[in-house]
Amino acid sequence: MANPDHEEESYWVQNALDEARQPQNWRWQACLLKRSADRLLRLVMEDFASLGKRDPSEDPTNTWPDPNTYMMLVGLALENLAKGIRVAQSPGDVLQEDPKGILRLSGDGHITPAMVEQTGVRLSPEERELLERLRAFVRWGGRYPVPKRPKDLKPAPTSNPMLRGPIAFSSDDVPAIDALWTRLLDLLDHIWPQWVGEEKAKLASEKRTRREETLAALRSSDFECLIDGGIRYFQRRSAVVSEIGTYAFACLSCGKCATLNENRPAAICACGTLHHVTPYFDWNLGRRALRSESYPIEQHHPVDAPSSEDT
Repeated sequence: MANPDHEEESYWVQNALDEARQPQNWRWQACLLKRSADRLLRLVMEDFASLGKRDPSEDPTNTWPDPNTYMMLVGLALENLAKGIRVAQSPGDVLQEDPKGILRLSGDGHITPAMVEQTGVRLSPEERELLERLRAFVRWGGRYPVPKRPKDLKPAPTSNPMLRGPIAFSSDDVPAIDALWTRLLDLLDHIWPQWVGEEKAKLASEKRTRREETLAALRSSDFECLIDGGIRYFQRRSAVVSEIGTYAFACLSCGKCATLNENRPAAICACGTLHHVTPYFDWNLGRRALRSESYPIEQHHPVDAPSSEDT
């Protein structure tokens, strides 16, 4: 008997992997974070400019410059870009089917110089130091007054004595961050078309295999074929009690419309496209539902036209 807890866990792991293996999702999140950081930066610089003009009685928390949150946000933005690039370059190296964590990354998974260099981007010593400071902002400096580990307060070796603290900030950081952001974004956009092409070829191959496996199962003695309106349906010989309902589809290739359910789970249109539904438990909805899939026929393959054997 299936373990419900294991089934639920597998469901969420698969959902997470489906989202994580899309480089554009990492790019999207990175851009949202960078936009928020840039908007905050304008306020930070205004606050720095007004430091000597404040009313001493004014609450300093309303106008005190907050570069820490800016640095945390851009650190997270660069981290998302680096992860998106690695997913596009070699998803098997960074993604894993593990409920404890789907990202196969060293340490705590936050931005490091090594993470960026794994994308193929070469860093200068100054950029490495900048990324080390951004890491501190991401881990604690942009969120808490002190780190969890006191030793993380220890100043790191740096070429700039003014930036020895783990959460130090300089206005010179901004152009350096923007330059690194542009390099990573350009790299992701450069490899994106290749990833799309490889992904399309992989998905097409997987669909061909699943189509043949699905047809082999439907042609077993458990199903009979019925032809209605030019559509070949596969229907169970022994009906099952189902509370799921039906799934309606319109074929994108030929425009034929039909409905499928647990007892009539598949249909082949006149164009040869196989439409198939399978029951599963949707943990988002908290109930059983139908998962649909369409398998277009290969152009060089003959269409599975209805035959007398099917009737």
